[in-house]
Amino acid sequence: MSCTRTKNTLEIRIEETKKKLEEMGGRFPSECINENPGQMLDDTVYHFDETPNESTRLSMAYEALKSVQNIFKKDLSSTTWDLHQLNLFQNMIDRTVERLQFCVGEQLSGSSETKYANLKIYFEKLNGILEDKGHSRCAWEIVRMEVLRNLEYLSKFFGSSQR
Repeated sequence: MSCTRTKNTLEIRIEETKKKLEEMGGRFPSECINENPGQMLDDTVYHFDETPNESTRLSMAYEALKSVQNIFKKDLSSTTWDLHQLNLFQNMIDRTVERLQFCVGEQLSGSSETKYANLKIYFEKLNGILEDKGHSRCAWEIVRMEVLRNLEYLSKFFGSSQR
């Protein structure tokens, strides 16, 4: 698949991925409300002083989705999610990351460490929740809701910068 097509369909793929993530788990469980630390993602993660160019947008999307991919490869045994929807979600993330990696491959050599520090810190916090709560059902629900929020921000970031 060409990078132009990947770029042009990325916003649609993000929306489809969000839908699968919502479908696999449903509503946030009431028994987990007291464990929820509140929204962890803020608008600084996808904020740039200047309008980002296409290359920056694609590499930012790659970094975000690669982090999502890594999180959802952890121990999911305590979740009560629809396994079919989970597998579809994971496959969508895997395919999108693979396509983005092809497009941004050489740009990623080390520069993303500092360029996307806020994004990295955010995903470290999500990993910390999973670790601190022993990959419990509630920890996964918190992470799922945060990833949904992240995908919403990413979709807005990517969509608004294409107009």
